[in-house]
Order: sequence, then structure tokens, then C-alpha cells
Amino acid sequence: QADVIFSAHPKFDDAVEFRRDIVARSVAAGRGANAVQIMPASEFILAATPEEAEEKKAWVRSLQIGPQQAIAYLEQFWGRELSSYDPDGPLPDIDPVVEETSETRGSGFHGAKARQLADQWRAEAKDKGLSIRQFVTSKTARIDSTFTGSYSAVADHLAEYARVGAVDGFNISPWLIPTGLDDIVNHLVPELQERGVYPTEYRGTTLRENLGLETPVRSEESVQV
Repeated sequence: QADVIFSAHPKFDDAVEFRRDIVARSVAAGRGANAVQIMPASEFILAATPEEAEEKKAWVRSLQIGPQQAIAYLEQFWGRELSSYDPDGPLPDIDPVVEETSETRGSGFHGAKARQLADQWRAEAKDKGLSIRQFVTSKTARIDSTFTGSYSAVADHLAEYARVGAVDGFNISPWLIPTGLDDIVNHLVPELQERGVYPTEYRGTTLRENLGLETPVRSEESVQV
């Protein structure tokens, strides 16, 4: 009997498909096509220009992996202690001492041939000019569900979600507090209001009223003492 689903499908095509699935299930259950609202969890990295937003995104990614984390990550593949290596320097020039990696199952690297992987990684890092920390960040840091861009561009993108009815809103999580929330409230919301996809005032005094949800009727039989 859920009224709102906080989904894990913020990307446009995924959101549209998830909406279709929920509508079909809701109708099959006799609740109607619009009985359940969908709000995907989403992160936002915003700035005045696309270039500034990408720079901010790169900075946020770099914060996810610290120097010791980067070294510890490589030690899983090299099978040896690497604390003498500079996290901001090149990848280790010594070979792994294990035949296969001990990386977690499901990572995509579990059981890989350690020396072959090390050679590939050294070549890739050298080609891209990446330090140990930068390389590990590129492999592990994730901002997959993030909307990144200028205020106007992201507003245009979100308005498309509203136009096709892919979602009823977003469960937002700014990457940076408090400045990330300020960007949303002071810059993104006005852009959305200009496009007519965000209210300029609240319709009621409760969350249910503001979401436009009907108030459930409690039958006497459901009341237990």
C-alpha cells in the first residue's frame, strides 16, 4: 500500500522503464495508474557553467580516495606491502608476488592474473599521466547517479523527466554540504520554477497534501485497542 517509492533509477531511460513497471503493477493490483509516486535518489553537482561543474565533479571524485586507501587498494593486487610508494607518484615498478588477485568477488578483477593486470595498469597510468591515487580514484570512485552541469542545463534535463512523467520528484542528496544544497535551493529551483515543473507555493500543511496524495480512510474494523 505504498504511496511513494524512493527508487534507485535516476537515469532517464531506467526511470521511464521503472515507471512503466510500477504503473502496470499498480493497475493489476486495482489501485490505478497514478496511485504510487516515484522519486529516485539523485545527487547533484551544479555550477554556473558546464566547465565549472565538471571541475567540481573531478574534485569530489578525488575526495573519495585518500592516500592510504589508494596504496591499500593496490596491495590487494600486488600481494605485497607497498607503503614505501608515494600515493602521488607512479604505480609500483615491482611485480606482484601473487599469481591471482585477491580483490573482492564481483569487482571485475577477482582471480585476474596479477602480473598481467599490473602491466596493463602501469601502461594505462603512464599513458594518462595518472599517479597511484589518481589511478585508483579512476577505478573505484563512483558518482554514477549524479546530475552534473550548469543550473540551466540540469533544469532542462529534469524538465524532460517531468514532461514524459518519468518521475514525480527527486530524493536529492547534494555531494557537498552546505554549499551543494545552496546551489539547489538558490539556483536550480528558480530555473525549474521558470519551466513550470516546480511549485512556487505549497498547497497544504502536510507532506501528504503537498504531494497531492489522498488521505487514507481508516475503517472502524482496522482500529484495534
